[in-house]
This record gives sequence, structure tokens and C-alpha cells, in this order.
Amino acid sequence: MTHHLGQASSMSDHSITVDLLRIVQTYLKPCRSRSPGVAEVLEKLDFHLTYSQLELDIKPSVPIDKEALLDQSITAITDKALQPIAKQLEQARNKLTWRIDNGLFYAEQANVGESYRSGNMHSELIGPEGCVFRDESFRLGLFILAPTTLYRDHNHTAPELYINLTGPCGWRFSPKDWQDFNAGSLLWNPSGLTHATRTYQQPMLSIYSWTKDIKSQCSVIPMDDWSGIERQLTNEKSQNL
Repeated sequence: MTHHLGQASSMSDHSITVDLLRIVQTYLKPCRSRSPGVAEVLEKLDFHLTYSQLELDIKPSVPIDKEALLDQSITAITDKALQPIAKQLEQARNKLTWRIDNGLFYAEQANVGESYRSGNMHSELIGPEGCVFRDESFRLGLFILAPTTLYRDHNHTAPELYINLTGPCGWRFSPKDWQDFNAGSLLWNPSGLTHATRTYQQPMLSIYSWTKDIKSQCSVIPMDDWSGIERQLTNEKSQNL
């Protein structure tokens, strides 16, 4: 079920979300040389924040069973440099439309795994629908994975930039081994690169962006170690209850 937080967003609600985008813009500006894709994301952000008209028909909502995860994720932003984003996100929490990916980005029967299906949530700020700024060729939003979740190996045509707000979380980029990345890390996935993510005791909250080909679906890439990883994460979860 989804908890609708009121009527369509007001102009003041939108200003809170726009302020969040401005803070993300400020955070990214010194990061141009740290990762591919940052300059392109900044160019799109600059355009929307300067020229675009606001969409006023957004109805904020949070899936009822994900409210605790949302609060836990925001609280998990502890890096000092990320505190302006965390504080603005606290204010924007109830002004956004949060969705679960259950066939939105994948074919409905795709083998994404139960831990991903039950442990994901996102909110788009810029994109083709339900966003504060409409864009048919660019997406930027917030993405959450619950603790001890495996986001199975997958790829997509859209190039993708992640800005991790929490950490550590594990990533692998085919054919490389798993690596852990802390809060503040920037991760660039070029078009078609297979990648996977796993979380530990903290949720993963990231800003993500697709810089083109945004209506292409993701494809799951089978790996033979999924069951072992998911079993290990489940054991870690039960040990910390």
C-alpha cells in the first residue's frame, strides 16, 4: 500500500525540492574531475534550475511499509560534507513521490530476486513523469536499498552516475571483484556495463542519474554466486536482530 501525504504539491513544496536540487548541484560542482558524467549531470541540472517550469500536479506519497526504511536511510547520512543534503532531504521527505520498482525498470518477470523486490525504493526529481522538472531524456532522483540486500547483476543502455550518500556498500563491475565504497563516492556506469550492489547493516541511499536512453529497460545478467551472497546477507541480518 502507498500512503498519500496530501493533495497535489504546492509551490512551497516544490521550492523545498528545488532547494534540494540546488544543494546537490553545489555538492557536485567541485567534483567535475572525479568521475565521468558529472559535467553532463551538472549541465542538465543548471539548465533545469535556470530555465525549466515546475510541474505542479505531483502527489507526494510513501509506501506505508517503507516509511521506516526511508527514515533510517536519511539518518544514515552521517558524512559531514553530505549534511546539507541530509538536512534538506529531511525537509523534502514528505514532498516527494516514492515508488517501488516492481516492473518499472525491468520486465515484470525479470529475475531480480526477492531481496531487491522487497528492499528497493526511489523518488525521481527530474524525469519523464511525476517529477518536479519534466525531461524526456534525463533522469535524476534518489534510490534506496534496504540493509542486507543484493541488487543482482544487471546492465542497461542508459549511462548512469551514482552519488552515494551512505556507506559502505559493495559494488562489482563485470568482470571485476566486489569493492566497498563509502559515503561520498561517485560511481559511473557506462552504457552496457554489468554491475551489482550489495548492502550491509546500513541502507544504501544514493542520488542516481541516467544521462540518456532513459526509457530503455534494465536486463538481469545471471551469475552463479547469487544464492551464496543472499544466504550470507540473510545470516548477517539474523545475527544483528
